Amino acid sequence: LGTIEFKLPVPALQGFYGNRLATYATQAQPRSLISLLGHDPRSKNWKALPTDIREIYEYLQRKTDKNRRDSIAGYMEERFSDDAITIGAFPALSIGFIEPLEFVPSVDNLGIGTLKVDLSPTTVRVMLDGLGRVTGALDLQDEGRNDILENVVFPITIFAPRPGQKPLSYKELGQLFHDMNFKVQPVS
Repeated sequence: LGTIEFKLPVPALQGFYGNRLATYATQAQPRSLISLLGHDPRSKNWKALPTDIREIYEYLQRKTDKNRRDSIAGYMEERFSDDAITIGAFPALSIGFIEPLEFVPSVDNLGIGTLKVDLSPTTVRVMLDGLGRVTGALDLQDEGRNDILENVVFPITIFAPRPGQKPLSYKELGQLFHDMNFKVQPVS
């Protein structure tokens, strides 16, 4: 008897760091981020998240203050509109998965293929880096500024345990967050 699986096929490039951590590079438009994460990661919504996810965010992330959100949204409006004076871009968003992910390599190149992202609510995944960028984009979406967002596709790096490795701990996700942010702004 077959069962329904909610696995999103995502084109990706596979990489790794050491023998424990796999990476998958892909891209997504802002409107797809909540589906990819399985929740809205903005700090104003943390209280509505399941306890385990909320606790990860409270442990890992800084709340996005209004000035940062406004600055990022303004940057998007200025740089990504049809009448932009100059170009703009953002570095990749980083998303951490607790469990290993299924990757199906292409026949021609083992590092290029399809990542099968389990969209079920039991699959824990969180923003590691880019919460301010995502907050700015999702707030613009809430404001109906799709004219700006239609010109935005975020690069994304997904971090997960390499196949056959044990799940990542919250502390390991916290270490990744710290490593990605400690030179930009002091983090606790």
